Amino acid sequence: VFWPGIADNLVEDGLTLKPGTDAYESWLEAPIPIYLSFYMFNWTNPEDIRNPNIKPNFVEMGPYTFLEKHKKENYTFYDNATVAYYERRTWFFDPEKSNGTLDDMVTAAHAITATVADEMRNQRKIVKKIINFMLNYEGGKLYVTKPVGEWIFDGYQDNITDFLNLFNTTKIDIPYKRFGWLADRNESLTYDGLFTIHTGTDDISNLGRLTHWNGKSETGFYDKPCGVVNGTTGDLFPPKMNVNDEITIFATDACRFMNLRPRGTFENHGLTATKWVGTEETLDSGENYPNQACFCDSERFDECPKTGVVECKACRDKAPIYSSFPHFYLADQSYVNAVSGMKPEKEKHEFFLAVEPITGVPVQVH
Repeated sequence: VFWPGIADNLVEDGLTLKPGTDAYESWLEAPIPIYLSFYMFNWTNPEDIRNPNIKPNFVEMGPYTFLEKHKKENYTFYDNATVAYYERRTWFFDPEKSNGTLDDMVTAAHAITATVADEMRNQRKIVKKIINFMLNYEGGKLYVTKPVGEWIFDGYQDNITDFLNLFNTTKIDIPYKRFGWLADRNESLTYDGLFTIHTGTDDISNLGRLTHWNGKSETGFYDKPCGVVNGTTGDLFPPKMNVNDEITIFATDACRFMNLRPRGTFENHGLTATKWVGTEETLDSGENYPNQACFCDSERFDECPKTGVVECKACRDKAPIYSSFPHFYLADQSYVNAVSGMKPEKEKHEFFLAVEPITGVPVQVH
């Protein structure tokens, strides 16, 4: 009569984060291989950027696939059933799983020039003249061609950053010496920040839930409630998940949480997992879903991007960086119409996280 309850307790005890449990060992260092694939968009006609009759054309390249290693370090367990830790992530290029090499050349918008130009908008005229001189002197372009490896992890050196950092009396901060979308991240201990999560030892339903990021319960980048540290890091969930409820994941790249909704199932290695997917609401900034409006600066709401694209400027060193699903999937049609080469398809571009709901074990991220 008592066996089901005893069995449940044994299973739950093995899933909590405490030394000696299987969950603890798997949490410290992922026991199975994880792969991360990058797809690049090559801008094929940048010389026509000033011609309003010609759309920018982009060609997808890749995937460029990396083996990803996760390791928790500098962790501290607290009496209130939480643990604080850093996570070191390391990536190794896998040529066999890739379609191309890291030496492939890709042309894209010049992020450094764009950052400087964006910062110039609210500067005084004399400052604008100084910056214009700097950009012209150093040949500041609207686009740049670099190898894939430099675009991703290695970063590329640019004379504009050196010039601005050397002679910068303009108060425009260039926070990096080399630019790459993930420059300085490979093997970094601190890049993703300090996480504090529930261990589940007092209440298994709280397992993996974030309480603090970098020692704070709010990010400081968005107004409440959007600025609250919420959800999980995506690699740890409690058992006995309700397959009808939303789940929330915290994305450090955007310094924010995102809600995913249950939509069907996913089969992987004999396991049937529930799919939680990104929806039209996930990347909306208040245009269609008022509860998402706090993800956009209230003082310049009119400048907020249309649905399906979110601004990450505050989170990414003030660089004018925006995020969307691949090929502007689920985004306002105006984005797709503005360029050539975007072909959004649900089967290819839907974001989902598949989790086995009984154990709370993630089995696929797409």
